Amino acid sequence: NSPSFKNNIWVIGDSYTSIFNERWTGHIVDSFSIDELLICGNPGAGSEEMYGELQKCLNFGAPKYLVWCLGMNDTTDVHNQFVDNILSLCSNNGITPIIATIPSVPTINNEAKNLYSKSKNVRIVDFALGVNASPDGVWYEGCLSSDGIHPTELGAKALAARFLIDVSEVLANL
Repeated sequence: NSPSFKNNIWVIGDSYTSIFNERWTGHIVDSFSIDELLICGNPGAGSEEMYGELQKCLNFGAPKYLVWCLGMNDTTDVHNQFVDNILSLCSNNGITPIIATIPSVPTINNEAKNLYSKSKNVRIVDFALGVNASPDGVWYEGCLSSDGIHPTELGAKALAARFLIDVSEVLANL
């Protein structure tokens, strides 16, 4: 099954969501028989840009579930605004939202963004937990790449495992 606007789960994100082996989505596609994903990951993208892309995509279809994986490239205020925008958009279109947390890295503390997302009482993919990211950006050994922002292949596998754990009920009911 190839990705299409008819897929049940859309994953919208930044470079963490790109389809490469060093990204969690690459491991989901290559290692598991999950064929219900439409993945749109744009390196360097922020929430505003990808929200606009999502609105364009909704002209061609709508998923049952939307996994929002953005915020690393946003300020806390922008992140929080677009989490609210996503929740409203999902509510207005009969889509179930799933919000991903953002692991803190040595140069960016994402704790406030994650607390805001978790306060919304929606399903969460807890990527920060998946790599055991501390507020000062320390991850499990070998999971954070030398650039101090992106996961290594091991880190991507940890994020993929967290995705599978946190959406297992969704996947089982497709």
